[in-house]
Amino acid sequence: MKIINLKTLLPIFIFVLFLNLVLALRLAYSDRISPGVAVAGMPLGNKTKNEAHHILLSKIDSLAPQKLVLVNGNKTWEEDLKNLGFNYNLEVTLDSAYQIGRRGNPLIAWQEKNTALFKGVNLPLSYQINQAALEEKINQISQSLFVPTINPQIKVLTKSVTIEPGKAGQEVDRRSLMATIGQQLAFLQNESIVVPINQINPQLTEDEMTTAK
Repeated sequence: MKIINLKTLLPIFIFVLFLNLVLALRLAYSDRISPGVAVAGMPLGNKTKNEAHHILLSKIDSLAPQKLVLVNGNKTWEEDLKNLGFNYNLEVTLDSAYQIGRRGNPLIAWQEKNTALFKGVNLPLSYQINQAALEEKINQISQSLFVPTINPQIKVLTKSVTIEPGKAGQEVDRRSLMATIGQQLAFLQNESIVVPINQINPQLTEDEMTTAK
């Protein structure tokens, strides 16, 4: 009589158990968003797409920003988001939420479901905006805040060398500003956005340094 080695069957048993758990979860939430999934801080876990749609629509109606407000020092710029062709895309947002725990092979799906369940997943709202119009607005602000850098000047006289100090310049950190705007729109934040500035320090050119030596 052949003796069955339990150690050999254990990995098979664990694998079958794992597959059964995955299938059980998929059946339990076959038409619902996985537990722990939120969008812009709004919990949507265990909700059907239709239920989630009503929740998001209600929150957007009450919390969605109407204007883009940028500030720097005593300067303020306001732009009605309608002029930028801005609107939220709920269908894309809901599809992203629904796909958590359903993408890829069973192992990846299981990992996503566990992450959502025990750590939570907070997705951004999908939206559309006229990128060209937004960039034009940022260009206008950038030009108004731009200060050119004045580099130091070396003057060589007969018996001496003098260096006239330069002045630091500044420019808008466009990448950081665009990222902040995207973050606020995607997560229903209405605060004014401080326009980030990069300082550009004056410096001597290689030719000027050679001359000074």
